[in-house]
Amino acid sequence: MFPFPFYAMRHGETSWNARGVFQGHSDVPLSPEGIRQVEGNALRLGKHLACASMDPSSIGIISSPLSRALHSSRIICAVLGISEGRLATDARLKEASFGHWEGLTTAEVKERFRDERRSRKKDRWNFTPPGGQSYAHISSAMSGFLSDMSDFLSEVSGNRPLLLVTHTGNIRVALALLQGLGPEAAMALPIPQDRVLCWNGTFAGWI
Repeated sequence: MFPFPFYAMRHGETSWNARGVFQGHSDVPLSPEGIRQVEGNALRLGKHLACASMDPSSIGIISSPLSRALHSSRIICAVLGISEGRLATDARLKEASFGHWEGLTTAEVKERFRDERRSRKKDRWNFTPPGGQSYAHISSAMSGFLSDMSDFLSEVSGNRPLLLVTHTGNIRVALALLQGLGPEAAMALPIPQDRVLCWNGTFAGWI
């Protein structure tokens, strides 16, 4: 069990999210709605931290390097008065690649790659689109990331909160690792774009 509290947030909505398009490593900017969602998350997190007697501007942020996550992180910094010097990136927080599915809707994938779509429905955790990555691949990366983050937090003195800004699959995998969930349960977890995940050391909830 990961003993340290932290926060995690999915990046704001993009036009591809709104259309149900597979994004993966494709760098798609935030939509106006996505910017609004992130601004709301920043205010929600700031209020939560203040109620816990923590200075919102003291928070550290580790972001996926994809632009939709980095833009979300910079909005959080601007709203909460966080120095961008407290913003770092880690490639292990990057969304899994969907290979040649990227840029296609679910309906288009079903039409063009019917057998691949069937394989994914049978085992979403291990399925790897041609040229892409699986959730199992992300699980290996996130396991290493959480281990490193645990070492980092054990060395940090004081009550300094940490926020991760990443993607649906990464948050699902992190929760599976933290809570001992199986692949099917992990894949069913809803990961909203207008809420912030709070891991208190033993249990995850949304604010």
